[in-house]
Amino acid sequence: MTYWVYLALAILVAALVLIARLARRDPDQAWVVVLYRLLIGPRTDVACMTRSELFRSAASFVTWTLFSAAVAIAITAAFFQSNSPGVLPLVALFVCVISGGMGLLAAAYLFLRGLFRKPGFKPPGVHHRAVEE
Repeated sequence: MTYWVYLALAILVAALVLIARLARRDPDQAWVVVLYRLLIGPRTDVACMTRSELFRSAASFVTWTLFSAAVAIAITAAFFQSNSPGVLPLVALFVCVISGGMGLLAAAYLFLRGLFRKPGFKPPGVHHRAVEE
């Protein structure tokens, strides 16, 4: 690797350390909430999730699965239109198919867990959080 790659990696690590320190200094700023507290991806701590959280997480996994499928379809279309595509599109297609399949299985698992979860389920430790706030 060239020194430009090492320089870019060093800048990236320094930026991540700086962001973490600024977030610890004032954790109630709006950018910290957006960066660290919003649910961007699906939750996977299934034992502590309520029914609605399980269903939301399953829907998030379905979204990621559909995104992986769309990328896989685009790669396949580009692969068959090219005369000499090489190995990289096949590797990318493999990764998309595997991640889409895993997302589909995770969505099915979370959906089934949500169906069988009791409606009045209280996650462990929920009473302690209510007292602290």
